[in-house]
Amino acid sequence: MKQFSKTISTLVTGMVLLLGLTISSCKKAEAGPAGKNGQDGNANVQSTGEIDLGSLTWAYQSAGDAYVTIYPMAAVTQDVVDKGLVMAYIKTTDGWAALPFSAVMYDTDNITFEVMNGAVRFYYRGNDESTTTVDPSITTLIVRIVIVPAMIKKPNVDHYDYEEVKEAYQL
Repeated sequence: MKQFSKTISTLVTGMVLLLGLTISSCKKAEAGPAGKNGQDGNANVQSTGEIDLGSLTWAYQSAGDAYVTIYPMAAVTQDVVDKGLVMAYIKTTDGWAALPFSAVMYDTDNITFEVMNGAVRFYYRGNDESTTTVDPSITTLIVRIVIVPAMIKKPNVDHYDYEEVKEAYQL
């Protein structure tokens, strides 16, 4: 019994010492330096950075006389496809232009897009219904994609104007 009592006493003493060391080693948190004040964003609206479509793999489809590529985007859900908004903008010498876009790039070719669950499909073709002359993988086609869920889509925003979209949704 004496041995049992000594063992208990040793265990209690050890636990008290361990508790004392744990408490004494804790420090009170110190405040770090203040961060920069930034503009609040919109967590629900998503915008990609610049995407070079020319770096993607394009396939020629003779049935539609167009080159086609698919850019996967998990944020493009079926709900966004059905009720939200997905806009694509191409970088031009004058800024950002909404797709579909036509210009005298290579024999008046144009670029359009289609939204589907999980991706955005881009088409590159002659806008005068003639044969597409240039494979888009040898060009520079810089785009941005903006995804707006239906619940926060703003009715009085010109969604074809990237600068207005950027300001309205705080991108």
